[in-house]
Amino acid sequence: EEVLRRAASECDAIVTSGGVSMGDYDVVKAVLSRIADIPGVIYVVFTSGSFDLLVEVLCEDSSRLLEVIDDEVRSIADVRSVESFTYFGIHTHRFVWGAR
Repeated sequence: EEVLRRAASECDAIVTSGGVSMGDYDVVKAVLSRIADIPGVIYVVFTSGSFDLLVEVLCEDSSRLLEVIDDEVRSIADVRSVESFTYFGIHTHRFVWGAR
């Protein structure tokens, strides 16, 4: 929480990525669509591992991020858990899918 407060006071925007776990496979697509409709969500990916989805959201401040996580994502039926990973900096950012 302190990190988000500091970032909000020093930055124009906060970008964070997090994981969402739902459990049953048959609900993943419905949850994915609901999360994708949340303002500020810039991508949602279906993945393997501890989380069913990884979500990146761009928020103007830590209050908005808290709203997205607590009021919007956690309120979706079938969402079992949410974990947030705040970016402190980006070392490498490449989009080369499909390039040969």
